[in-house]
Amino acid sequence: MRIVIVGGFEQSNQHSVYPTSAQSNFISKLGSELTKRSHEVFVFTLGGYGLQGRGLVSEIGESGKPKRINFLRFANELRGGKVDIVSLQGIFPVNALWLMTAYKKVVFSPRAAICEEFKLGVKPPWWALLNERISMRSRTIIAVSNVQRDALTTKYRTPSSRVYRIPNGVNDLFLSQSEHIGKLRSETSILFVGAMNPVKGVDLLLESINLLRQRAKARLPHVTLVGATQPWISYGLSANWFASLRQRYRRLFDEGTVVHLGSQSQRIIRELYWGASVLVLPSRFDAFGNVALEAMACGTPVIVSDKVGVSDLIRDGREGFVIPAGDTKSLVDRLSYLLKHDNERRRMGNYAKATAATYTWGKTASSYERLFNAILRD
Repeated sequence: MRIVIVGGFEQSNQHSVYPTSAQSNFISKLGSELTKRSHEVFVFTLGGYGLQGRGLVSEIGESGKPKRINFLRFANELRGGKVDIVSLQGIFPVNALWLMTAYKKVVFSPRAAICEEFKLGVKPPWWALLNERISMRSRTIIAVSNVQRDALTTKYRTPSSRVYRIPNGVNDLFLSQSEHIGKLRSETSILFVGAMNPVKGVDLLLESINLLRQRAKARLPHVTLVGATQPWISYGLSANWFASLRQRYRRLFDEGTVVHLGSQSQRIIRELYWGASVLVLPSRFDAFGNVALEAMACGTPVIVSDKVGVSDLIRDGREGFVIPAGDTKSLVDRLSYLLKHDNERRRMGNYAKATAATYTWGKTASSYERLFNAILRD
């Protein structure tokens, strides 16, 4: 089968063992796994495409390293019927959209559900919303979770029969053994990994920690925030949003209860997962939430909101807790419970690791492969 994947692809930097963005990581792993199944896979990258649609096609081999090919060759093969399936992954050149959506054997995987971000006060650029709306015309849509599927069918009135749910996989890095394995997590600590913006709910976590301070008689747990602040400036948020949040909870930062580490490599994040008592992801909307699955793979229980897609994989009270989005009282209650019960944390961590191990990229690629074969038989 000849498969073309259209989307962003960034090369790994010197600090990372995988591509730097979630979308790049997704495309890299999916492309590599499909290649292992003897399919011929090409990836159209966004780098340097320009207004005329110029760009690069990267041929993904088993090594995961792309071999660059001219965009014209890709366009000619698509028009000439030499491609069996086109998989659209998130955002790509709008001017090439007509070519993609006109092709019958197109599968579209939205980046999230941009219309939901507008509700939360985030304003993506007009071309991103236009891109997603036009791409929803594709005959087959893949949602990574029920949260995303519900948003897409409700906001775009897409028939549910056209939307297929295929969860993301977890990278082998997080499933591998660590030097921390078997070592007791000696200190209660809370971890948040994600962009420092209101969609991910970092403000809800800080509010909860502040409430926990008011009821806690013992020393507060250590809270580590990992994630960038800069990318969301272009989405209509003030550059000072997180700075003002830090000022509001200045005491927590000044006394060292809360520490913001900024962006970190995958390997460092893995060690932070292993050292944490619990990962918290209280997003107001999150199509999937890969970081929660990564933490689970490291044996760390999680607390996520019911607007985080990965909640599909979590049985409340087993791998962690699922709380109503925006409910800081519930978050405080669940945090208090986990931090007081070491045995429960370890029990949930063991279940979380076992569950995460069943969601590999190989399994995700197999689901894509079955869907592609069904489309070709139709």
